[in-house]
Amino acid sequence: MKKSLFILSFLIIYCQFSFSENENNLYENSKITNKSLLIPVQEQFYSNTQVKNQGFLEQASFLSKISSSSSDEYKLFSFGLGYSLGIFYPGDVNKYIEDYLSDKKISIQTGTSDIFTNYAFYLSFNFSLTDNIELIGNCEAAIAPKFIVVTNGNSETFSFSRFSVGAISNFHIPIGSGKHSIFFGAGPFFHNMKFEKYSGSKLAVRGNAGASFDFGKINLRPVVSLDVVKAEDNQYNDNFELNYTSFNIGVCVFF
Repeated sequence: MKKSLFILSFLIIYCQFSFSENENNLYENSKITNKSLLIPVQEQFYSNTQVKNQGFLEQASFLSKISSSSSDEYKLFSFGLGYSLGIFYPGDVNKYIEDYLSDKKISIQTGTSDIFTNYAFYLSFNFSLTDNIELIGNCEAAIAPKFIVVTNGNSETFSFSRFSVGAISNFHIPIGSGKHSIFFGAGPFFHNMKFEKYSGSKLAVRGNAGASFDFGKINLRPVVSLDVVKAEDNQYNDNFELNYTSFNIGVCVFF
């Protein structure tokens, strides 16, 4: 009897221990399963959040680039005022002055009667086709004066003038930070020239090169140019040549 009770007690304790151990294993397995399910969900959530943030940053970056490019974008249109000093030698004009003074019995004591400089003032209209290519329209007036001071008589004054309109296309090469550039270009110009009673017109090509300094509201451009312009007077004397071939050094300010 006692032996039967001992065996029964042992079986009850063993069953309780087994049930407790199985319960613990089930709890541990449940935690592992929940954890394994939770990690992919967290990773998916993090991945989706990262994609959304990346998309937002890309949009913000794109808008920032647009804003930046809009503020730094080249001007589509601007106008400028310019001045240039030209070096030239109008042979027939200088011969005319020399013969005139000789006929008047006027001798040059100091200096020369020759004209060799001209002064041009112009208005420019700049149309930017791209950030590197522009088209400039010019309206220009130039004058080459000569003053002969006579000691015992009336002073003599001569003037060789030119009026020109034309367009020139420039190509810019950025330098430094990209705000400034060097440029070169060429284009056709129509010139009308006049000296005393003689006049003539000519369509010719102008070439130029220079630098562009962008200071925000203004653009400063030192420039050198070359005009090859010769025309003959067709009204009074076909042999009288109006020569305005000139190497010019100047500056233009665009607004």
